[in-house]
Amino acid sequence: GVTNLQKYQWNLTHTNAGEQMYPNRAFSGTNTLSDYQRFTGGKRLNRYYYDTIDRLIGAEYDNGLAIAYQYDGNGNLIRQLTMSRASETNGLPVLWKFLNGLAGTNAATADGLYDDPDGDGWTNYQEWQAGSNPLNAGSVPMTNIVQTAPFAVVLPATNSLGSLAIVTSRLWDAEGNASTPYLQYQVSGATNWQDATLLLLDGVPYSTNSRVAALPGGVNHLLVWNALTNLGANVSTNVLLRARAQDITLLGDWSVGTPFTVQTGIPPDSDHDGLPDWWEFQP
Repeated sequence: GVTNLQKYQWNLTHTNAGEQMYPNRAFSGTNTLSDYQRFTGGKRLNRYYYDTIDRLIGAEYDNGLAIAYQYDGNGNLIRQLTMSRASETNGLPVLWKFLNGLAGTNAATADGLYDDPDGDGWTNYQEWQAGSNPLNAGSVPMTNIVQTAPFAVVLPATNSLGSLAIVTSRLWDAEGNASTPYLQYQVSGATNWQDATLLLLDGVPYSTNSRVAALPGGVNHLLVWNALTNLGANVSTNVLLRARAQDITLLGDWSVGTPFTVQTGIPPDSDHDGLPDWWEFQP
């Protein structure tokens, strides 16, 4: 509970040997109070550990006492194990090491602060800080963070005239993961939804493999929908548009339909590149 910097700054003003704090000790010197209690003027720092069904499996007190609790198959308490503190540790709580099968305190062993007994690339210290299992390669920091699927909607817009319709979609992702938007349309009077043929996403060719920004506060993106291909030429009709988004692993739900009017008369295309003049020449 006291950082190396805080201990260093403490030592600058507490020069007597018995007052000094050491970075690898929770109880420096012969003091009966923990370094945390001395640093905070007597405040206590206690930690409690629970299993996945909320049973207390460990309690760690800053006076040096640590207690582990073990249960039988019926959930009855069968053992209460008391562990005393070591005057020097490798930075890992004794109780945490016990609960995770790391019994040693010597940094030169596989139970040390910077060792990686499960070979997943994360040290024991990193696993302790993240709450992951140091003996399970499938349990690593960051993966314990609950990921949520992104969400997308079609923003209301003025009617789009022409074979290519510009649609604004807003994407949200609580973890800020880049995502891919998708678009579907439903013709007025119909009950089925169909995939919209998308040409461009923010001015570059659309691909289901390309992802764009999706932040917790939402980000707007421009989609160019080839309405001529989907609806045919010289069609003027009302449709509903809906969107969804996918990040690397999760696919969000479809949004509620947004009314949209299209007219697929073929507009002038002076350079014959498939993009109408009105769209290319807009500011």
